[in-house]
Amino acid sequence: MCRCEGGCWYGTSRCYIGLLNIVSLLAGFVLLGMSIYLIKYFDGYEDPILVGLGVWGPLAISIAMIVIGIFGVVGICCLRKLNGCAKCSLSFYLVLSVVLWAAVLVVSSIMFVYASTAQQVADDPPYDFDGAAEDLNTWQLAVWNKCCFESNYSTIEVSLCGDDPVNGVYPGCENQLDTGDLCSCYTDQEGYDNIASKISNEGCSVWEDIRFKGNQWVGDNTTSGCGGGEPRPFQQDFATYVHDYVFPVGFSILGLALVMLVASCCSCCLLGSDAGSDGDAYKQTRRHDDGTLQLDEEESETIALA
Repeated sequence: MCRCEGGCWYGTSRCYIGLLNIVSLLAGFVLLGMSIYLIKYFDGYEDPILVGLGVWGPLAISIAMIVIGIFGVVGICCLRKLNGCAKCSLSFYLVLSVVLWAAVLVVSSIMFVYASTAQQVADDPPYDFDGAAEDLNTWQLAVWNKCCFESNYSTIEVSLCGDDPVNGVYPGCENQLDTGDLCSCYTDQEGYDNIASKISNEGCSVWEDIRFKGNQWVGDNTTSGCGGGEPRPFQQDFATYVHDYVFPVGFSILGLALVMLVASCCSCCLLGSDAGSDGDAYKQTRRHDDGTLQLDEEESETIALA
């Protein structure tokens, strides 16, 4: 190996990108298969953020990994052919790597913010919610009323939050175990009606398959399903699930971002060496200690015919 322009190791960069993109292709196809399974698994979920993180996010990343892997492998193979296709392929690879790097940072940020929002909804009074927290709270309680109350897994129907407390209890919280600030109610009636109208029995059956540390999120309250019959523990179970799912995936995505950042630097190194334009960088890697050029069998035959 020899140094290329900028002090990078040309050979190391080539090996890194080559191995990375073989792994990227394999991992991309595996993730694509998992994404197809998740499309069926999340069918009936009404939370757009959870569906996006659980289905469309992995699907988009898998396709990006496959496309990037193809360009990377083609670019490395072109280096061996001593022609100009390497620069073209590596240029596309560099652009796609930077785009994927930025995308995974955005996705991981959304995942961490979503986990924080779910925890806020589980721990804070509903009267203080706005924006994403209000939307998530409304969606959770629509699921509660449609899948827990109407399915007779609980006798508590959650309603619109009242404006002023009576003897320390807000209207809408009188029949709940946790009264006052820690009761569960929603503040957006129009948003609630819109979400509730889209939740079907089939959607509820999907949620019955979800378990948080052994407890069903939607299910018989005598076996800890539906928060044991209380809406606030129901919301806390959801926050636990999101935390346990999102954080490992989020940190894994950050690891992918780091790998892609290094790959981008290596592709810059190869492009900066003018590799693939006239074969000089490749030829330099095959010189003997005495300075003579090591030729492969095809090149030797070409010289002999000349």
